Amino acid sequence: PHESEVLFVFVSFWSSKGPSPRLTYLSVADADLLNRTWSRGGNEQCLRYIANLISCFPSVCVRDEKGNPVSWSITDQFATMCHGYTLPEHRRKGYSRLVALTLARKLQSRGFPSQGNVLDDNTASISLLKSLHAEFLPCRFHRLILTPATFSGLPHL
Repeated sequence: PHESEVLFVFVSFWSSKGPSPRLTYLSVADADLLNRTWSRGGNEQCLRYIANLISCFPSVCVRDEKGNPVSWSITDQFATMCHGYTLPEHRRKGYSRLVALTLARKLQSRGFPSQGNVLDDNTASISLLKSLHAEFLPCRFHRLILTPATFSGLPHL
């Protein structure tokens, strides 16, 4: 609720650790990197899906001094935070926390709940979320991404 107080904490934290990260949003030009790092990615269909998410929904990104993404999270059509990732060489710097809190505030400012999903075996993200006092729902989440045959480019059966 007191965004200036939170912002001050982040600025104070970063100024003592070297150069301040550049906090921005993702662009469609970043979709290939996200496709390569997403556990469900690595193919043309996911690349198009990610590019659409980036172009249509809120995202947050930390960029290095050259403007390259080093940590990010995107949202999907359900206003769910998804595909949060930090490049291995930039981990343990607090970027994931900064991205998660910033995106949560962005969603809340637009009237959406701060919600997301995380893989069961992603202990680093689960630990981060627990440190942020996230409440875990007592259910399982399964995502089905279906492409109708007319849009898949495959012959109709």
